[in-house]
Amino acid sequence: MNTAEALDAPETVEAVPEALAACTEPRLIGVRHHSPVLAAAIPALLEAADPDAVLVELPLEAGPWLEWLGHPDTVAPVALVIGDADQGGHAYYPFADFSPELAAVRWARAHGVPVHAVDLPTSVSVPDTGPERTEGPGLDRALLRAAGVSDGEELWDRLVEARSYGAAPERVRRAALSLGWAHRAAALRSGGVGRRDRAREAWMRRRVAEIGAARPVAVVGAFHAAALLPEHAVPDLVRRPDPGAGGGPVPAPSTGDGRPDAVPATEAHAGDARPDATAAAVLRGEDPGDLPPTGEIAVPAPGEHAGAGLSTALIPYTFALLDSRSGYPAGIRDPEWQQDVHAAGGSPDGVERAAIRRLSAIGGHLRADGHVCGVPDTTAAYRMARDLASLRGLPAPGRRELVEGLSSALAQGEPLGRARALARAAQRELVGTRRGATAPGAPVSGLVAHATSLLRRLGLPGPGDEGRDLRLDPLRGGRDRERHIALHRLYAAGVSYAEPRDGGRTTDGETLGRLWTVRWTPATSATLELASCYGTTLEQAARGRVAARLRATADGEEGALTPEVAGALLTQAAECALTDLAADLGDRVREEVLPRAGLADAVELHDRVQRVVSGQVPGMPRAPEPLHRLRVRLAEAAVASVPGMSGSTDPADAAALLRVVRLVQDQAPLPGAMGPQRLLWHLGQLAATGGPLAQGAASSALMVLGGLTSEEMAGRLAGWLEAAADGRGGPLALRLAGAMTVAAPVVEADPGVLDALTERVEAWSDDGFLTRLPALREGFEALSTAARARFLDAVTERIGEVDARLEVSAELALALARADAAAREAVEALLPGLVHRATTAPADTAPRRTDDATRANGHPTATTIPATIPTTAPATISTTSSAPPVTVAPVAPPNPAAPAPAGPAASAGSSVPSGPGAVADPARSADPRDHASSHNPADPAVPAAAGDAATAVPVSTGGRASDRLSTGPVSAGAAPHAIGSADRWRLVLGRPPRGGTLARRASAALDELYGRGHGEGSQETANRPGARGGDGSPEPVARQWDDELQDLFGGTVREEVLGRAAARGRADALDSLDPARVTASVDLLEQVLSLAGALPEARLAKLRPLVRAITEQLVRRLARRMRPALSGLSVPRPTRRRGGPLDLGRTVRANLRTVRPGPDGPLLIPENPVFRTRARRSADWHVHIVVDVSGSMERSTIYAALVAAVLHGLPALSVSFTTFSTEVVDLTGRVSDPLSLLLEVSVGGGTDIGAGLAHTRERVRVPSRTIVALVTDFEEGGNLSRTLAEVRALAASGAHLLGLAALDDTGAPVCNRATAAQFVAAGMPVASLSPQELASWIGEKVRG
Repeated sequence: MNTAEALDAPETVEAVPEALAACTEPRLIGVRHHSPVLAAAIPALLEAADPDAVLVELPLEAGPWLEWLGHPDTVAPVALVIGDADQGGHAYYPFADFSPELAAVRWARAHGVPVHAVDLPTSVSVPDTGPERTEGPGLDRALLRAAGVSDGEELWDRLVEARSYGAAPERVRRAALSLGWAHRAAALRSGGVGRRDRAREAWMRRRVAEIGAARPVAVVGAFHAAALLPEHAVPDLVRRPDPGAGGGPVPAPSTGDGRPDAVPATEAHAGDARPDATAAAVLRGEDPGDLPPTGEIAVPAPGEHAGAGLSTALIPYTFALLDSRSGYPAGIRDPEWQQDVHAAGGSPDGVERAAIRRLSAIGGHLRADGHVCGVPDTTAAYRMARDLASLRGLPAPGRRELVEGLSSALAQGEPLGRARALARAAQRELVGTRRGATAPGAPVSGLVAHATSLLRRLGLPGPGDEGRDLRLDPLRGGRDRERHIALHRLYAAGVSYAEPRDGGRTTDGETLGRLWTVRWTPATSATLELASCYGTTLEQAARGRVAARLRATADGEEGALTPEVAGALLTQAAECALTDLAADLGDRVREEVLPRAGLADAVELHDRVQRVVSGQVPGMPRAPEPLHRLRVRLAEAAVASVPGMSGSTDPADAAALLRVVRLVQDQAPLPGAMGPQRLLWHLGQLAATGGPLAQGAASSALMVLGGLTSEEMAGRLAGWLEAAADGRGGPLALRLAGAMTVAAPVVEADPGVLDALTERVEAWSDDGFLTRLPALREGFEALSTAARARFLDAVTERIGEVDARLEVSAELALALARADAAAREAVEALLPGLVHRATTAPADTAPRRTDDATRANGHPTATTIPATIPTTAPATISTTSSAPPVTVAPVAPPNPAAPAPAGPAASAGSSVPSGPGAVADPARSADPRDHASSHNPADPAVPAAAGDAATAVPVSTGGRASDRLSTGPVSAGAAPHAIGSADRWRLVLGRPPRGGTLARRASAALDELYGRGHGEGSQETANRPGARGGDGSPEPVARQWDDELQDLFGGTVREEVLGRAAARGRADALDSLDPARVTASVDLLEQVLSLAGALPEARLAKLRPLVRAITEQLVRRLARRMRPALSGLSVPRPTRRRGGPLDLGRTVRANLRTVRPGPDGPLLIPENPVFRTRARRSADWHVHIVVDVSGSMERSTIYAALVAAVLHGLPALSVSFTTFSTEVVDLTGRVSDPLSLLLEVSVGGGTDIGAGLAHTRERVRVPSRTIVALVTDFEEGGNLSRTLAEVRALAASGAHLLGLAALDDTGAPVCNRATAAQFVAAGMPVASLSPQELASWIGEKVRG
């Protein structure tokens, strides 16, 4: 018989377990590392054995820590960590109260019995070249099939744990030894025991012999127990394997010094020279080779390092890490339940009480999550667990019965939605959150020691040192890079030591230096202890903490892995130099995040990955390959998401589109990167069919990518500008905001586009310009203050104005003129005739100015200065030979009797010089710069006002550009503009004009709304609340501002401006709107409602008439548009009851099967006639409108409320209205009153679509006659899997589903296309519809 046959023989199967149980040299207790029943039995087994030494299967280096491990004040779970910090390899040995080894150590310490760690030292490296220890093809698999389990952990639970409740300790020991032998026999049959296992067993045999105890007890893994049998105790049945089967020598166990002793199989069989050694070799396997003597092994004392960086530590541990599904080794499933079993001592009654307690707690968690779970439900779960235990012959429910009872009774057959909530609740109760602690006075070790040593080496503050601020330059490498990584690891591990500080604003948001505040506080020591459960080094602690957050997202504790969380974790892993973890994160992002990433998410993630890949993250100068692939995939996802911004009104989406354009351009040279063709196609679609903002942004993006010429872009801009002539400037503002956000630098640098803009703005009359001005200002407000200043510089340079004005007092101007005259005289005295020749050029070469040029400059050409200048004469300063001299008039003395300005000139703040050589009086208005604008030539000259202290000296340069425009007064024949071209652009771009009263009034009116700008270049201190000081004019009250808006812009534009002011939080802006005369629009209603949640009830009561008037107008208007699509739902409907007129058409269709041939053709016999009857409110069909009221859905929310009000008026429909953000609110009772409904809606917050759908599904009564219309942007912030499960459940029930990415007049979507595609796959069609199209769809469904 060969070895396999000998092992499979029935006699051997029975004899080996008996030999193991009877062995006393040493007494064998086979265990699993975590076993509640065995741990409870250990004290009784040791009492019965009365050992003089306890041997535990722990590495030799663990020996010095056994005293602290068994200390009465050590609170489990704890873990021994042994390894080399320099090499990064560490082994964890976690212990809980239900760990048999810990129970043995505690008993030994309490009874004064020596305890020894007898396993192979971790410093001895033995490569495991043998087969992995897996379930073999023989007995093991038969046991798995018989027990109905799939792995060894479950098999142990079935055959040892669950069957041993209430059993005698000796019976438990025998069961464990028998199962361990079954595993070993399977391994021997399938290729033998692995080399490292054989080396460990050889070392343990040596240590047993070295210790030399008289009554030793070995607490070892049940798999290894047979290898510790003395040679004389091996059963005779395995002593004589067939020599022809194995061939060659049969290896014998090594001697005490580790030297092998092999005996040829033929000799053993022939003469039985070493029968015991030969039999033992069968059980032990081949000798592993030489092992170092015990005395040569360096064993570090607690808290110290042995050579080569080896360290040991006893650290606190947690049940979350102890769970075998956490990824940490040597764990067990559901440790909190195992703790309950251990606390019950394995008593069946105690186990049943623990099961009842845990089931009740799980039911409470389900109720807290919003699921129905009462006492009958938990009772049913317990009864099922108990009945399953009875059917399987178990004394009490085990872990498997408990889980099956939960799944069957509480999950209610739902694979995802409720089942996921149940899984979370079960995890909280069965896994638990228990955390251990080391005994007070235990040696400082592990993470605390490592962190203290590292901080000292890096020159950072440690215990007792003063905190300080650091500025690091980690990109240069060296010590700063080490510090940077260490601080990031401390931060990632949750240690309260280092806080990053903002380095100030930069163009790209990045600074070369990194600023930190570091300080060792008492909280540092405490948080280091908390983080020590993840490892003994900062790298391990940071890795463990980040990995724990990843597991939390996978388990649903913190929701799914959202793009925001994934990006933060990826950056954190890169900063901490965790390359492998960053690579794993890249794979998870590609698999889990990309399918749900929208435009902004994909762009943000791409930017984070790009920083890592390009080497901008100091912790990871070379990124792993998965991140390079992820960068390309993120670019593709961003491009695919571009159509989702079609209906957006948020300039942030236009900024995201610009980032998409840039990343496509940046990736063009990379291998495997996609070209711009797909993006160009999407942009073309957006420019043609998107909303106003999308049209503007897409057109500019096309121009940047070369898909649109400058002439074509100029034509589009001209068309948009002209389309706003009716005063409805909302679309123009959005188009300009989109265009300028994407391509403002390109527009200002392109002559063709810039000329098209300036020509349009200059060509309008004042009325036409003022009508469009608020929309133009709103559109350009998307740019920062500095960007608008740069744009203004480009425009003024293009139109020819050079701002070289000198503002000096009249006295200084006169003194300068006199000095200039004196200099001329001196030059003339030295070089006679030079000044005369320079100032009297020949007629054919002197620059000429036509009347047009004179008009364009705004003043006639001044004469040359005489040689002698009287003190009262006007002073003329000549600049260059190509420019005419400019006359400066001194300020007139005060004249209180001077007449006040009158007529149109007064309102325009202008005057016109008359006669040749006349000079514009700069002292004509309160501001010395008022003369800088063009004026009406019909206005009479007005005497100078008194009291001016300064004179403006405009200096014009020669050339064509200066001939085109000046902000000075115009002469007769100029266009009748009271606001010059340059001042028009200053008004558009939010800069103070230099012209007269009309421009200043318009500027003041719009500054009241927009203030001093935002972003780069803005004067933020002037805008902050409570700012004091300043010399500006006081702000007008709301009534004055309203009158000014009406006077300047007209009623239509006035309402738009007041609405925008309300949207920016100025409630008093709406006081002047008359509800009886207001022009209703969804834009105005949206802006008014934005104030509803921030106003007290008394203030809100004043707004109710306005909101009611707007709402009623909109409902009436919408009802007229929807009525044709809903025709037939409130008129006679078909029925088979007699009592109404025959419905001929439906009767024919219902009886086509009765058609027979007749004498005159086909003959139809109406067996089932259909009649008509009057409809009444019978609620035959129910329409559930489920509306996302997160921050991006204001407009669709308004339309949804209006549509619900219209549908509510139909007798054949009943309508419910549910809103959700992170909470669900049922507003069905207010559907008939859209005003009340809209005032109740609170827009803002996150998005949990699954919660809204779950609420709706619970209220569906007749699915086949139910319509569920979900209005959302599909930016799911909750658990996407649960949401899709709700969609599948609704679709499977037969309800009619429709997802609406937009519900407004444009029908342009604003949505996450990737998530919307998953909704479609789950059974919910997705569309973007107008209210009329939605009404048509509902009508078709109801009519059948």
